[in-house]
Amino acid sequence: MKSSYAEIFKHFGITNLEIEILEILAECRRELTIKDISSKLACRGENLYRPLKKLLEKGFIIHIDTYPDRYKFKNWDRILRKKITEEKIQLQDFQEVLGTSKKIDASLSVFEVIQSREEYKRRGDSLMLQVEDVLRIIASGSEQSREFWKKHFDVIKRGASIRFLINNLNNENLDMYKNWERTGIILRRMPLGGLNLILYDNDAVQMGFRPEKSSRDKIGIITKDENIVLFFSKYFDILWKNSERVRFQDL
Repeated sequence: MKSSYAEIFKHFGITNLEIEILEILAECRRELTIKDISSKLACRGENLYRPLKKLLEKGFIIHIDTYPDRYKFKNWDRILRKKITEEKIQLQDFQEVLGTSKKIDASLSVFEVIQSREEYKRRGDSLMLQVEDVLRIIASGSEQSREFWKKHFDVIKRGASIRFLINNLNNENLDMYKNWERTGIILRRMPLGGLNLILYDNDAVQMGFRPEKSSRDKIGIITKDENIVLFFSKYFDILWKNSERVRFQDL
């Protein structure tokens, strides 16, 4: 298992022993008994029953009902999708916290909260100037400000790439989408409601929310926490892999 996955799963509260078990099952690519796993971990077999039970309950591994019992690991992307679904629910709860001005839990202290659209834009512009490799965006694509898109084109001129996942295609923006592709922005589509997410290389992630559906204002969060940025990088990659190319004739 790649170390990046281990770092992601630590973020979700999975213990080091559970991660080590997952790594062994992934590397062997076959069903293993508790004795097999304990020999590779130099760990007593009776100490593995509890973590194996937890991994089964979380849906990370498969139990093969044989004698002796055997265990098999599931696909990492499938596991990650499951955790992403759970995380999206937590993010929705966090959006409600921001929208109703409730006290933000201390566990969210790695996030910097942005309270206005102007500040959200200013911070994003600053981070965009630092992009050297790839700018990844999930948004509606309705922004038509010349100044706004000039900043994106400047990213491409510096030799970086832009991957834009449009979450709400609009017929009225057809010509604009075509112009984006001509300038080098790579477009794909996936209906994702009002999700607004921007990844600046693997250095920072920015998310925006509207306090009300009809509101033009925007509040949001920014974090440079390594594990959280890594999580959203994997999240974006999975969405991108399962998205569709923009076929203009379909619009």
